Amino acid sequence: MKSPRNQIEVQCAPHDSDYLAYVDHVYDCCDAELPSIREHNEKITALLEGAETPKDAKAEITGHVQKYVEKIARREGVLVGSPAGNFKAIAERVADDWIAGYEEEQAYIANASKQRANEGSGLGL
Repeated sequence: MKSPRNQIEVQCAPHDSDYLAYVDHVYDCCDAELPSIREHNEKITALLEGAETPKDAKAEITGHVQKYVEKIARREGVLVGSPAGNFKAIAERVADDWIAGYEEEQAYIANASKQRANEGSGLGL
């Protein structure tokens, strides 16, 4: 059973400290757990690779992530005043992080490929 300390009731405006504590707590759980969920990783990768730009996939990624956010929030014993809005805000935050991580990874891969090509051509940059 969860202790009362672990239950954050959100019946307040988005700028209130209780709301921010809720968002941070659930976000931290998502940040720790979502990368290890294989189905999640495959779906996100497919959405990012299929989009013209990674940001084009944000709405779909947010929708996909939201179901995990809801499960994690409920498991953590968080009581929510207006679940859809709160879960969506956290899902958007997670989606932004995934998009940023994907963009960084793609830039790293492109840089490494360019460097290998330069080394192979004798430029040695």
